[in-house]
Amino acid sequence: MQSTIYQKDIEQYFKLGKALAETKIKNRFEIRVFDERAEQTVADLLAYRNPQRTVFGIINNYLRFVKPIANKPTSKWPLDDRWAQFIGKYADKLRLAVSPEPVTLDQTIQWIKKQVAPSLKMLMAIDSAKSEDTLMTIIAEAKLSENQQVMIQQMLASPEEIMIQQPKHNGD
Repeated sequence: MQSTIYQKDIEQYFKLGKALAETKIKNRFEIRVFDERAEQTVADLLAYRNPQRTVFGIINNYLRFVKPIANKPTSKWPLDDRWAQFIGKYADKLRLAVSPEPVTLDQTIQWIKKQVAPSLKMLMAIDSAKSEDTLMTIIAEAKLSENQQVMIQQMLASPEEIMIQQPKHNGD
């Protein structure tokens, strides 16, 4: 999910040369939902046929403005009066929860290609030029999660080992 808040009147001023006072919409809040969250959003819209309820429920679940109070944890800060007025009668929250999918080896490889490899290449070049081993030290000190350890075992298991680990059913 992505959300964007921006000053629409300023945008119109720069794009169209429109005077700030002439712009009816001063601020804009956009919500972009994808995949399962989009499906949940559509399901809520179809169930209640109330776009305001759906949109404000999403906004209210993921964003809130509060009044800071010294010596109190942020979770105890009261809702800002202007925010409460903005949310108004749509104070319910709509959580767009998705069930986490297990990360596959292919997803990890794609993430490394897009996000990690350029930084690794940079560190390798620096290490090579300076005769250092910063990258290898970082890798050696890295801690694998339980899920990563399981993935290693699964990827390195022989077909026989996989067959042994399959649960037996009664009556088979």
